[in-house]
Amino acid sequence: MSRSSGGEIYLRCLDRGVFPPFPGMIFLLLRMVIPGILAQVCSVAMQYIDASMVGHLGSSQAASVGLVSSSVWLICGMGLCLNVGHYVQISQLVGAGRLQEARNLTVQAWITSLTAGILIGLAAAAVSSRLPGFLGGEPAICQDAADYFLCCALSVPFLQINMLATGVLQGAGSMKLPGLLNILRCLLDVVFNFLLIFEGAAYSIGGWEIHVPGLGLGVMGAALGTAMAEMCVALLMTLSVSLLNPRLRRIRGEGFRWRRDQMIRALRLSFPVGLEHGLICLAMVVSVMIVATLGAVAVAAHSMAITAESFCYMTAWGIGTSASALMGQTVGAGRREMAVRLGWLVTGLGAAAVGCAAVLMYAAAPLMMALMTPDPAIQQQGAEMLRTVAWAEPLFAATIVISGALRGAGDTMVPSSVNCLCKWLVRIPLSFLLAWSLGLYGVWVAMSLELCITGICMLIRLRSGRWLKITAKEEQKHGTV
Repeated sequence: MSRSSGGEIYLRCLDRGVFPPFPGMIFLLLRMVIPGILAQVCSVAMQYIDASMVGHLGSSQAASVGLVSSSVWLICGMGLCLNVGHYVQISQLVGAGRLQEARNLTVQAWITSLTAGILIGLAAAAVSSRLPGFLGGEPAICQDAADYFLCCALSVPFLQINMLATGVLQGAGSMKLPGLLNILRCLLDVVFNFLLIFEGAAYSIGGWEIHVPGLGLGVMGAALGTAMAEMCVALLMTLSVSLLNPRLRRIRGEGFRWRRDQMIRALRLSFPVGLEHGLICLAMVVSVMIVATLGAVAVAAHSMAITAESFCYMTAWGIGTSASALMGQTVGAGRREMAVRLGWLVTGLGAAAVGCAAVLMYAAAPLMMALMTPDPAIQQQGAEMLRTVAWAEPLFAATIVISGALRGAGDTMVPSSVNCLCKWLVRIPLSFLLAWSLGLYGVWVAMSLELCITGICMLIRLRSGRWLKITAKEEQKHGTV
């Protein structure tokens, strides 16, 4: 028992219907979510280091990346949303002990996800040259922005595989391995970016002179480094699912059958998430367009502050991703009382962790921005934005974790609707109004208010228990349990 992973122990608890008391349950949850949190830490550190490397090239290079960053999130997330419908079902099938169906669905998910990634990547590449101008970018930064977006578009299929494998492995009880592989992805990204962004140079360390090669590709090097890291880890993720996981690896002689009913359910689960992602990223694009009217310094400060802010809520993303898999297993096993208990436990963990991080972010805001750029104007504006949003972070954490948990239970429509409505009815109108009088500060005040309202709505949804009724209906229709 002591040598078993947290995921294996939890699946055994589900099978027996016996769970540890509160302290033991918290400890078990920490064992399961820490690998995901560490992966998020490395992912955010990767983005932070990338932004810092590009920031040191100059404010115009930083602004070129910031101009298309929301659009990159849009194309990367469009196909990833399709993965939700697949790995939610897989985690529920694993929780119900229906492993052959889980393996069959894993193959189906692989085919669907990779196809979607290729189509999305090619479509995005086709519009890459016109996008920066459409977003209102200044002519001086449009070419770098177009090159960066093109390279990111072509890396979408590999990102698809990595994110699908992460969800599938977690749904099958393997929490540690996908976390380690995502950490490796981040480390490779930093190494590749360092070699591709800057020119080769000699460094003196302890009296030894070491020459580090470099191609000096600038902004394009940042995108290429990320793409190469995604490609390397996509291969390892594929091998992990197909060969290493005892529940998902293919058994000799076991055929594959395309399940139309599972594909339809995957689309029904994924559609609200995909629509949410598209509308939220579109809202972010609109926000960038509003910020772009304030000048290149404001665009760079906005982009870098968003990257720095992600250090604050990264633990919530790690917990939310793990919560989705755990909730799927729990409802798949028919343990509804445990599902409610699990929802509140993971929400409390996420809000507490992010609340502590918000205090640190408020105190260290100037230092965080100084590490990303040498430009004093960008540093000053970015630090002010971080301190503006710090007080809203615990409720933002509640939104992230509850969304992940409810999606694992099959409730995707309401969380997605709440997120979209709050972005478009609160953040965008307020940003437009406040930007004219308060500048970039007004945009971030609007963001902070919207995060609080969304978090409160999510807490109300979790407390209502209506998401369990949706789960029960899905079970009757599709025989999940």
